[in-house]
Amino acid sequence: MAPVCAELPEALLAVLREGHPALLLTAGADGFPASAFTWAAALDPLTVRFGADHGSSALANLQRQARASLQILAEEGLLFLVKGPAGPVRPSIESAHPQGMALWEMVVVEVRDQSWPGVRVRPLAYDWAPPQRERMLALERAVIAEMRAAPSPPLSGVVVTGVGSGARFTQLAWARDRLSALLGADPWPGTLNLRVDEPTVLARWRAQRARPGTLLRAADPASCDARAYAVRVGDVRALIVVPEVPGYPEDQIELVAARHLRSELGLSDGDRVDVQRAERP
Repeated sequence: MAPVCAELPEALLAVLREGHPALLLTAGADGFPASAFTWAAALDPLTVRFGADHGSSALANLQRQARASLQILAEEGLLFLVKGPAGPVRPSIESAHPQGMALWEMVVVEVRDQSWPGVRVRPLAYDWAPPQRERMLALERAVIAEMRAAPSPPLSGVVVTGVGSGARFTQLAWARDRLSALLGADPWPGTLNLRVDEPTVLARWRAQRARPGTLLRAADPASCDARAYAVRVGDVRALIVVPEVPGYPEDQIELVAARHLRSELGLSDGDRVDVQRAERP
């Protein structure tokens, strides 16, 4: 059985940090697999960015399913299949003009080593025809640089009124202690609830939720575990808290902060709020 891990191994990460050609694999609406050549670049062991051509079946499949696989064939016999949920970063990679290519980001959940003992596979590389070689090599370098440098777009949603479960959770002694440690201050007793109402943002939120985050282990059997993700809402440090309960709405974001976010930011139901991913606390 091929070795499987949950993040990019060091050898593969080193290759993808520099950017590399890849085969993008998606599932079509008819259930059959679709493949497309692309470039891929890793930001860290859990994050890989890649391109999808405008008007392609690959892009349509990504927009419909928000998940993909990337097959990487590199030097030194490296042969890996990388899988995970994916979300859009920006609609166009400017450096790819006039080809037309969207930038997507995958959260790595599985990496499968497909190498064979005693067999070396030739690396995937694009050998451009002489008349366009220099131009295309320059384009390739520019695309990969833009992939790495593009800022992550914020999550966003509209403010909605919750049912009060967030207030109860943040006042549990064990939860308050863990949240205080992550925030650097006691949490406000309650959460700001957002509903994600845009398909592209929902795809990014699904991908974000696939990250491990910081586990908040329940201290008693009557409570549930949760995961926390460090974010910023404007200038306010906050956490997205996702309780690990069956049926938790995938379009819901609950924010915990040391301040009352509604009054701090002057928010009412229906207002739109941007949430920017921050470094892990």
